[in-house]
Amino acid sequence: MTRPRYKLVVSDLHLGFGSFDSDGNQNLLEDFFYDRAFAEWLEYYSTGDYAKAEVELILNGDIFNHLHVYPHEPDPDRFTERICCERTQKIIEGHPELFTALRRFAENDRHRVVYLMGNHDIGVAWPMV
Repeated sequence: MTRPRYKLVVSDLHLGFGSFDSDGNQNLLEDFFYDRAFAEWLEYYSTGDYAKAEVELILNGDIFNHLHVYPHEPDPDRFTERICCERTQKIIEGHPELFTALRRFAENDRHRVVYLMGNHDIGVAWPMV
């Protein structure tokens, strides 16, 4: 008997540094406010019949937003490996519920995460990132 197979495709999350700045003000450059809903969606596809199925989550580009994350950045298109590592870390810290859900999803050996880079994800091209 073959296991059921599912493909889940998401794109254009444009994750920034989170809903609020470190000083508690709303982050006006954040585009993604659905961390809890995303986590619940992944939980749904990780339980019940899906727990035993082959489920492939395809992150189909523009998951991160490395392009413009600081409001008054003088040169937002300047990328170095160090800058992209810092930005990626801040994005992960700004969306802990989402990244915890991704980790839990990937812990199932029948579940797989495929990451396709989009133009806003350019920072992940650096080896350290």
